[in-house]
Amino acid sequence: MTMRENGFIDMKYRELERNSKKAMTLALQSFNMKAYNLSMEHLECVFLFYCIAAVSTFVFCDQTVESFALELE
Repeated sequence: MTMRENGFIDMKYRELERNSKKAMTLALQSFNMKAYNLSMEHLECVFLFYCIAAVSTFVFCDQTVESFALELE
């Protein structure tokens, strides 16, 4: 794996971390502010939605890196 590919993977990992932190922050803000009458089940759904979105983005980008690496060979 080249340095360019490693840098791309590192960037996507940091993005995954940021998205997970955003999901937790949004869930906690919604709970603390009580802007909506949400139960813990709703907050868990919001958190899971953001986590799934972050992971699927990471998986998609991982597949993109693999196809990019195959094109370079």
